Amino acid sequence: SDGIKKFIQYWGQIKGLINETLVFDSKLTRYGILYEMDSDDIKFITLRKRSKRLIEETLNIQEKSWQKVFKQFIDMPGQIDYIFRVHDR
Repeated sequence: SDGIKKFIQYWGQIKGLINETLVFDSKLTRYGILYEMDSDDIKFITLRKRSKRLIEETLNIQEKSWQKVFKQFIDMPGQIDYIFRVHDR
């Protein structure tokens, strides 16, 4: 999926340079795109397993702390009106 590449373009337009570490589910992209991100010095972490602790911490983040990223920036097959939210620590 090119969804991560679209998000990087979107985030770059907002922030200019991408200095943050991006964290996303490994199912959202392919190894080739991860290689491109690495070559472009974009820091990232891919998640595979969601531990009980991670889920609990995520559920305790206040709603106002999340930024909405609307679906037109991330196009995934079979997507049904998702609004993605990001949290920057």
